[in-house]
Amino acid sequence: MKRTILLAALLVAGCASPKAETPVSIIVPGDDPVRVFVYDYQLDTLLTPEAGKAEITLATNPGIIATLALGGVQSSVIPEGRPVTVDFTGEKPSVSVKGRGSLNAKLDAEEAWEADLVARAEGLSDLPDEEQDAQMEHIQADFLAHNKDLIKANPDNWVGAYAFVKIWSDLSVDEADALLQGLSPEVKQTRRVQSIADAIVALRASGEGQPFIDFEADGQKLSDYVGKGKWVLVDFWASWCGPCRREIPNILSVYNQYKGDDFEVLGVAVWDEKDASLKAVEELGITYPQILDASVGADKYGIKGIPHIILFAPDGTISKRDLRGEAIGQAVREALGK
Repeated sequence: MKRTILLAALLVAGCASPKAETPVSIIVPGDDPVRVFVYDYQLDTLLTPEAGKAEITLATNPGIIATLALGGVQSSVIPEGRPVTVDFTGEKPSVSVKGRGSLNAKLDAEEAWEADLVARAEGLSDLPDEEQDAQMEHIQADFLAHNKDLIKANPDNWVGAYAFVKIWSDLSVDEADALLQGLSPEVKQTRRVQSIADAIVALRASGEGQPFIDFEADGQKLSDYVGKGKWVLVDFWASWCGPCRREIPNILSVYNQYKGDDFEVLGVAVWDEKDASLKAVEELGITYPQILDASVGADKYGIKGIPHIILFAPDGTISKRDLRGEAIGQAVREALGK
């Protein structure tokens, strides 16, 4: 289940204008180094405390987030131009923002709502399966509606950007694109949002009915298999991905039943080490061909989550996307006229 967050009461910031720089003071119980990571600035550094304190200055940008970590404990701060103190000396890290900046207050509220939603989902475990499923549908609907509201209310800061990152892949391409266009130019230029914008472009170019997009990896091309007069089921997967591994028996069943002159299956291993992929192929008893170390293929097709299973027609046209479970066999049977 995707985790999300309930909009609680938010504290309002003072009237002082934010500064171009955000000073961050860090308090620690010892002398272990503190890691500061900012994805959008490509910053990843270790700070060595002196007398239990460390400091760093970040460029102010409400559309990004900085993560500070000490050992296995971490805390996050939006650099919104007001001094921030991150205190790691308590049982849990606490973040205090002088003047209580509104964006960090919103971030706190969202984290609290996320915890409530997770507790709500975990509380369903004793219910019958059918009722669990019905309740989970309500939770997912609340998750989507809440985050859509956050995006629209925070188009120019990290709170809205993160809500968009969390839900875009659960939306239609048109709906995701409409929310993207509502974000501010500054937020659109952040690395996370820009990667999604690129994925949306790729999804439009590789939608159902579009011709296949070729790519090459590990000395092989997709066109070695697709567009050769056969229906081809292509599974984008990784060895570390639990849902991918659970889908393999379904794919093998379809492959063993229909393989031949009219039908082929191809695995495309993405975001994975080659040796790990080969080990998983052996462990899972996969007998259909593979293109390994093929993350470029995921980029070409706008794939941000796996497994992602695509059925290509004999001429290379994309017939079906994002097949799972029983839908895999059904799509293949219909394609082959079985």
